[in-house]
Amino acid sequence: MADVGVEGHKRRHSKSAHRVRFNLITQSKLAGPFTDHFPHYAGGVACSEPGGFVISQEFGHHAHEFFYFQPRKDDVWMLTFPKCGTTWTQELVWMVANNCNVEVARRNPLFIRSPYLEASRIASLQSAPPEVHVMVPKVNVIERIPSPRVIKSHLPFSLLHPQLLDISKVIYVVRHPKDVIVSYFHHHKLFNRHGFLGDVELFGQYFMNDEVYYSPYFPHVLDAWSKRNHPNMLFLFYEDLRKVG
Repeated sequence: MADVGVEGHKRRHSKSAHRVRFNLITQSKLAGPFTDHFPHYAGGVACSEPGGFVISQEFGHHAHEFFYFQPRKDDVWMLTFPKCGTTWTQELVWMVANNCNVEVARRNPLFIRSPYLEASRIASLQSAPPEVHVMVPKVNVIERIPSPRVIKSHLPFSLLHPQLLDISKVIYVVRHPKDVIVSYFHHHKLFNRHGFLGDVELFGQYFMNDEVYYSPYFPHVLDAWSKRNHPNMLFLFYEDLRKVG
C-alpha cells in the first residue's frame, strides 16, 4: 500500500529513509472478515511490515507524511497507545507550556491547541464538511502552527521522525492493558468510524490478537520503555497520575 522512504520522497535527506510497507489484511484471526464486527472497515485493515502495526488503509497510503514530519526543538510531543490518559495529559502539558492561560484555553478547544498528528489520515476526509478539517488538520497545517507546539500522536516511535527524541521533548503515558481494553471498547462503540458490533469479551479477543487500530499494545509500550532514560523523554504511568490528581 505505502512505502516510507520510496522514490517520491528522495527530496528528503537520504539518511532519513526508512522503509515500511503496509499490507492489506481482510480476514481476522477469528476466522471471518473484519466487517463482521467492524462494519466500517470495508476491505480490511493495513498492517505494517516490519512491526505488525495495525491501522486504517487510508493511513497506510500516507504513512510517509508522519515519518518525515519535522519536529522542532521547542515541541512537546504526547505519545500514547489510545485510551491511556492522552487528553488529560495533553491539557496539563498545554497549560504548563502556555503559563496556564485559561482564557485562551476557554476560547480554543484542545484539538485546536494541541493537534492530533495523524487524525486526518485515519479515515478519508474527501467528503467531510469544512468544520471537520478544522478539528483534524492535515500535516501541512500542523507544520505551520507557531511554536511552541504540543502535538498528540498514538503512533509508535518507529513510524515517526527518527530524530524525534533527539530534537523534541516527548511524554509517553502507559496504562494497565486491562483498563485500556475496557476504555477502548467503549470508544469503539461510541465512534461511528469504528461501529464495533460485539461485546467487551469479543473486543478483548481482537485486542489480544493485535487486530485493533494502533495494536500491538506491548511492542508499542516496550519500545517507549526502552527509551525512558533519554534526557528528552518523560515516561509516565496513568495510575501514578491518578494518585497525584
